[in-house]
Formats: sequence, C-alpha cells, structure tokens
Amino acid sequence: MSGINGIPITTEYIYQILYPYLKKGNAFSLKELDKLRTRENHIDTALTHLTTSLTALSKVIDIDVDPTSLMIPLYGTVHIEDDDPNGMYILYNRNKMFNQAINHQFPFVYRELYEAMVEFRRLLKLEDNEDKVNYLVYILFTNWENLLLDLYTKYQHTSVLILSDGHYSHANMLKNLLSFELSPNIRIDTYESHLLSQEILDELDYDLIISTFKLPPMTDTFNLVIKHYLSSKDIHRIETVLNRIIKGKNSFDDANNLESPVTTPLKGEL
Repeated sequence: MSGINGIPITTEYIYQILYPYLKKGNAFSLKELDKLRTRENHIDTALTHLTTSLTALSKVIDIDVDPTSLMIPLYGTVHIEDDDPNGMYILYNRNKMFNQAINHQFPFVYRELYEAMVEFRRLLKLEDNEDKVNYLVYILFTNWENLLLDLYTKYQHTSVLILSDGHYSHANMLKNLLSFELSPNIRIDTYESHLLSQEILDELDYDLIISTFKLPPMTDTFNLVIKHYLSSKDIHRIETVLNRIIKGKNSFDDANNLESPVTTPLKGEL
C-alpha cells in the first residue's frame, strides 16, 4: 500500500489511527454513551456525579456549563488513557504545569475540579493516578467553553478610583500613567465632583480608591494614599494591593458548602 507523506500505510499504522473506533466500550456520541450507561451502572453513576459536581461549581462561580458537552471528551479520555499514543508526557509534564498555573490563579476552582475528577475516576473503578487526574483537568479546562476566559473576566477584573486634591487634570494624569503601568483588566476612573462626604464614599462601588490625601475609614474598600508625583514605590504598592484584591475575589466558600462566592473583607487605608 502506498504511503502518506513518506510514511508507509501498514496494518499497524491503520490500527493505530482507527484504534479508538475499534476499542470496545468507547462512545463517540451521546446516543452511544446513553447505551453504555444503560448497560453499565458504574458508568451511569460516574457521569451522574460528574454532572452534579460541574453544575454545583457552575452556580458557585456564576459561569455557565453544559455538562453534557463534557461527557464525551472526559469519558473518551479515561477509556483510552493507557493506549499508545497517549496524552501523557516523556520529559515535559505539560498537564502538571498547566494545572499548577490554574491552581495559582484560581485555587478554589482548581481544587473543586481536581476532586471531581478523582471521584469520577473512582466511580469508574479506575486507579488513583495523579498524572491521569491532571490530564482530565486539562481536558476539562480546554473543553468547558470559555471557562478560563470567564474566570479572568469575572475574577481578575478590578476597579480603581482616583481622587486628587489637586486639579482634575492631575487625577487624569495619574489615570493615564496607571493605565500604562497596570493590567488592562483594571478599570480606572477619576472622581470629578467637587462634593465628597462619608455617605458618598460608602456608596462608591470600587475595589480600590487611590487618593493624594487621607480618607476616613470605609467599610468594604481599600484606600491607598500616594504622593502627587507617582513614584515606582507607589506603583509597587498599588500592584501589591490589587493582587490581594484579586486573590480575595478568587476565594470562595468552603467546598462542603457550595452556595455562594465570598470575598475577603477589604477595608481601611494602606
């Protein structure tokens, strides 16, 4: 048989390409998967638990999920995970590095998905294997539509208000400098009214208020006082506070009480 791109078409080559389609118990459609669930109770139990876990997490993080669309790639992955070629690693553990990055940015979400995959494997009567769980988490993140984008949009986004006791153009100058220095996920506004009171401060809906003068204590907002000339030290302090705010937004209620996200209390002058 003639080759493709210099590779001879042999029986072994054809078998390797078609193997997933030939292996017993695989499913390439929801219809086939439903038949498997009818015949195999443990598969039905595992997929039911998967749906419940993902739906519960979706409600907590307020990001839509279609569990049905994830069943085929996740079940298909575990079904052929020990076959060659596989998605594991030789020298560079891509899946572990990917998971570590996710865990650093979104620890609660990562922990919930990792534990869901561990239980998914247990219900499928598969071994507890960290590399294979890492691979499932990788598959889950890359197949859950817009999950990472929505996480960044919702929980990496912060808002900053600049208050200056100089001319309004000074506040605008600070805004332009910070827009250059900080992440584009940070919305920066300036306060332009001549009236400022405790009541107004308490009603301002910002994560951080940067001012050139000391403000009275506020309930749920950080206040950071800077000099009129924005120094590199000021920028470092602002970045440190924003990282703390983002970390607070990425913290959720205890995994055993999946009801609503909570944020770390943020208040006072820094």
